[in-house]
Amino acid sequence: MKHNLGRYEIGARGAASFIGRSYWDPQNSAEQRAYHLVNLAAWVEHDFWKVSASVTNLTQTMYNTIYWPSYDVDAPFNIARINGPREFIVSGSVRF
Repeated sequence: MKHNLGRYEIGARGAASFIGRSYWDPQNSAEQRAYHLVNLAAWVEHDFWKVSASVTNLTQTMYNTIYWPSYDVDAPFNIARINGPREFIVSGSVRF
């Protein structure tokens, strides 16, 4: 969504996604529960400069990005990698 306010332009956007239950192995014994992700962003622009801010993973949802059950990797424990945390990002730019 974008709006023009005289010499300023402001905008915002949001994105949400839902990822259903999935399995990490052919036996369907290593399950990833369903989860959702929400990202937001907003910006202000004027003539030659722009400032924007965004947040990813607004609800701080935790999920595995990769997972190996112990019996698949011959380890005494399961191995998993978890997604990154919520991030706030602010940036600015100037056009010459």
